[in-house]
Amino acid sequence: MIKHFGVLARSILFQIFNLSWIFGKLPTIWKMSIIVSVLKPGKDAASCKNFRPISLTSTLCKIMEKIIHSRIVKWLIKRKVLHIYQTAYRAQHNTVDRLFYLVLSIIDGFQERPHRKTSAVFIDLSAAFDRVWRQKLIEILHSLCISGNILLWINDFLRDRRFAVSVNGRFSRTHRSWAGIPQGSVLSPLLFLLYMNTVDNHIVNEAKIECYADDTTIWHSHTDIIIS
Repeated sequence: MIKHFGVLARSILFQIFNLSWIFGKLPTIWKMSIIVSVLKPGKDAASCKNFRPISLTSTLCKIMEKIIHSRIVKWLIKRKVLHIYQTAYRAQHNTVDRLFYLVLSIIDGFQERPHRKTSAVFIDLSAAFDRVWRQKLIEILHSLCISGNILLWINDFLRDRRFAVSVNGRFSRTHRSWAGIPQGSVLSPLLFLLYMNTVDNHIVNEAKIECYADDTTIWHSHTDIIIS
């Protein structure tokens, strides 16, 4: 529908985007989400825990998010900010990368003399997007030198968000979201990657780590299986 906007409508929309960027503020309606539930593949529909909440957000806000997203990604690539261990939501990266790295590490250990045994821990964070600490996320962005209008805009994007739940065409009353980042938005996957970008700071030097979003594998190889 937006593609069919006339000259005047496009001009007004451009002004709204400019004002949002300059002042680092979003229209209130842009921060309203409609939550719909999508059943996870292969799960039992009788349990509410098996449904994934997806946020249906403002289309106009998504256009603005794409502009912000493009600027951040270009800056991240130029500065090589994202660690190589994170393979989610990135061009030319996928789950095979992390699997290959782990398998290669295990094979290399067996080829050494004496053999190095590998122990691994596989972690899957529950409701990962919903558990993001917003204030900490802003601090991480600032520590990465993401500042100015972009930081102000993202900070307001995360604040005072509200949502209603839609089930079978009926809507709940509006609630305020106090934590997390909205699933279904354009920016959220990138913000989550940056939030997880500090995980390796807590890993000892000899251990290795691979992540695909919140799915994390940590492993260590040693000749003594107890030490590994």
